Amino acid sequence: MNYELLNTKVEHYLNKIKTEDIFNDINERKEREEFYCKYNREKIIKMDLDEFYEYIGKLCAMIIWGNKLLTIHTSLCFV
Repeated sequence: MNYELLNTKVEHYLNKIKTEDIFNDINERKEREEFYCKYNREKIIKMDLDEFYEYIGKLCAMIIWGNKLLTIHTSLCFV
């Protein structure tokens, strides 16, 4: 293994994550991870529409979708 190349790449990565955008992304992912760890099977089954909207709305793919309600209603129709 080329440890010099590895160390160079790791150093480059660590310098990159120090930028504000990367730091914000990492914090956002950590917040989502903490949010989803609060849910278990029973809690998901008992969700009302508002709770389900919040739950599914935080998914990475859902962040870029504009009409989340349509996606949620479509999902619920197939349950």
